[in-house]
Amino acid sequence: MGGGGDIVGVDFGCFKDGFCGDSARTIAIGKVSPEAQKLMDATRQSLELAIEQCREGNRLQDIGWAVQSGRIPLSGTVLLVSGRASFELTQKAVMAGVPVLAAVSAPSSLAVDLASQSGLTLVAFLRGDSMNVYARPDRVVR
Repeated sequence: MGGGGDIVGVDFGCFKDGFCGDSARTIAIGKVSPEAQKLMDATRQSLELAIEQCREGNRLQDIGWAVQSGRIPLSGTVLLVSGRASFELTQKAVMAGVPVLAAVSAPSSLAVDLASQSGLTLVAFLRGDSMNVYARPDRVVR
């Protein structure tokens, strides 16, 4: 690095107690040129868009839409997925304020644990008139 006008990329992550966190930043050292500032802005915007697209189960595009539309928290909604209720999907639902996650297939054990700890209603094996409720059954009327 020189005496000023440099940009530095910093990327770090952490995994603790079943939760994963990752952060990346581009930092200006000294006064940077307008071109370097544009690069930093584009890097930040790309990261934000990429984070919105990181998902399992392909339904977090709905959460990304809600974030962009200023509709978070999603407290009056149900997130229905056509696959498994993974830990990652459950974590995103909790972070977005979704009170109920319903999946057609099985939940992971970590998803059940997280739902129980966070107060999320977790429904799985939702088919026709049958379902299994793994957490917060008080929200489900049969």
